[in-house]
Amino acid sequence: MTLGESLVQAGLIEAQDVDKALQHQATSGGTLGQALIALGVMTSEQLEKFFRSPPPTIHTLADTGLKSAMMSGLVLKIMHLMAHETASAIAG
Repeated sequence: MTLGESLVQAGLIEAQDVDKALQHQATSGGTLGQALIALGVMTSEQLEKFFRSPPPTIHTLADTGLKSAMMSGLVLKIMHLMAHETASAIAG
């Protein structure tokens, strides 16, 4: 998830704000955060508070945004790297 998507999901800005900030960033340089501040969409304090807040708690695979096939592949890679024969051995 991108910074813009995270800010929209958190309800701090709208998707069109991200688009405007990306256009500003393309012409003026700097970071997306700097563009959002320059456009008056966010204050530096709001952006800093967002970065300092803990990430959301993940309860389900859907919360991660990952597809189940990708997660299965990651589990298999971990099993191989750790020389485990079962997925439950990873948690143990």
